[in-house]
Amino acid sequence: MAKKKKVILWLIPVVIIGIFIYMGMANKNRNKHNKVKTVKATTGNLEAYLSTSGKIRSKSIKEYFGTQGKVKAVNVKVGQQVKKGQVLIKYDVPNLNLAVRQAEIQYDNAVLQRKELISQRDSIKNNKADIDDKISNLQGSTKPQDLQAIEELKITKSKLQDISDEKMKQADNAVELAKIALNNAKENENKSKSSIVCEKDGIVTALNAKEGAMDSGAQPVVVVQDISDLEVVMSLNKYDSLRVKVGQEAIVISGGNKYKGKISSMDPVAKEEISAAGRENSLGVYLDILDKGSDLKIGFDVDVDILVEKTEKTLKVPTEAIKFDKKGTSFVYIVKDGKAEEIKVKVGIQSDTETEVLSGLSNGEKVILNPNESIKNGVLVEEV
Repeated sequence: MAKKKKVILWLIPVVIIGIFIYMGMANKNRNKHNKVKTVKATTGNLEAYLSTSGKIRSKSIKEYFGTQGKVKAVNVKVGQQVKKGQVLIKYDVPNLNLAVRQAEIQYDNAVLQRKELISQRDSIKNNKADIDDKISNLQGSTKPQDLQAIEELKITKSKLQDISDEKMKQADNAVELAKIALNNAKENENKSKSSIVCEKDGIVTALNAKEGAMDSGAQPVVVVQDISDLEVVMSLNKYDSLRVKVGQEAIVISGGNKYKGKISSMDPVAKEEISAAGRENSLGVYLDILDKGSDLKIGFDVDVDILVEKTEKTLKVPTEAIKFDKKGTSFVYIVKDGKAEEIKVKVGIQSDTETEVLSGLSNGEKVILNPNESIKNGVLVEEV
């Protein structure tokens, strides 16, 4: 029992000493200055960019389709510069003038037969009317010869057979069929061109024809593009497309080089695309490349920064100084009288590194950069 009392008496001063040590450390931490980096809010210009990617293509693409026939000569090769009016491909084609002439004769005959049928119908109608007039004039007579004449006129009328509506319809159909056959013959003659002639200057970028081979006409045999007039095709999602407008400036980045660009057009409707992530709707956006560069090749992917917003002489701070609470309210910490002070701010547009401050902050006020969890309202801070 005496031994237990000695232990208790020995622990009391140890506990007291521990309490004093803890209070000392607490006071020391309370008076400790948190070292922070600061920067002044400044006034200047601010530009916000939308970063995306796209693919280069020519603004002038012409696909030439051939005819269903044998290729006689191929006068070009891939990569060759071609001029307007130059013959690219020649074909061995049959003379279809005879087929067209035959179709023309058949059409003319059908038209003549229909006219003849109409004439017969009108003649029968007129003859019947004449007979009716004669019978009408003889009606009421008791003379034997007049009665005999009336009977003969009735027999003559009965022998006149009307042209039926069905026969007239058959004649109309024959004319229509002959007309279709004539149009087809003319169309085949037009399709059966003996050569493909270049319509615009450019470079041959695809060739699907061989001398002596048969051309099915199902795919373009020659593709000519103008590689000096380029554009970038982009596909933007619903939210990014809302930030883009025709006329906005942009920067095209390829191989470390930068080129000026401008949004030229946008598709009127979105289209569905299937990717590894599933089905997505995107809007086609097109950008003119205003500068020329040897590293800009058709079909290559490029990075694009679109200038979506800009403002001049606005108050701004580094984006790393902006914080948000759970409700989404934005605020910064400023240094005032050696302490951190929380200030609510309203933010505007944002660039890669800076954010516009619309209210809550004044020019020249110091804001704390990257405030950590220890930075609270009223804590002591020391600028470094």
